[in-house]
Amino acid sequence: MAYDHQEQEQLDALKAWFQTWGKSIAAGILLAAVAFGGWIGWQRWQHQQALAASLVYDELLQASEAGKLDDVKRLSGSLTADFKRSPYASMGALVAGKAEATAKDFKAAQAHYEWVVANAKVEEFAAMARLRLAAVLTDQQDYDGALKAIASGIPASFEALAADRRGDIYQAQGNKAEARKAYVEALEKLALKRENQGLRQIIEIKRDALGEA
Repeated sequence: MAYDHQEQEQLDALKAWFQTWGKSIAAGILLAAVAFGGWIGWQRWQHQQALAASLVYDELLQASEAGKLDDVKRLSGSLTADFKRSPYASMGALVAGKAEATAKDFKAAQAHYEWVVANAKVEEFAAMARLRLAAVLTDQQDYDGALKAIASGIPASFEALAADRRGDIYQAQGNKAEARKAYVEALEKLALKRENQGLRQIIEIKRDALGEA
């Protein structure tokens, strides 16, 4: 094909530009393709990890329901060791902690709850662990440790539960005045919703059992 002088100059300029920058652009495209392929691979790996963790967690739930504490401990250990960044690790530790607390193995339960507090990526899981940690520390008569466990890291949606737990701690200490004050605070913070009526009644019973201020 014949080109006039202006077209030839444009073609020459394009060739010169490509010779200067073409290899860099090609390399950039290649790197982008590799990065995209890596991202796809990473997404696939994350999906596989989540699926594997969910299967272990389901097995853990079944073991917990069957009262197989040894299996609960083993499976929870697998989740925290192999799937530490997965929410299932925290969920599994919470299940294991509850099973151990029910079996009166408060030290083992404490270790699981402390792990969740230190490693949970979900704020609500950490808050739940703090509340349960305070309970097992109270069972061990470590009242200062129990109060410290819920002194921070409590989101607004858990403040009523934290106040209720403080009431339980103070009551266990024999500090009726502070216990009553905490229960009153819990009732004030507890949202007036139908699903909260059962808990509200329990807190009211605990408050009233302490007598008048």
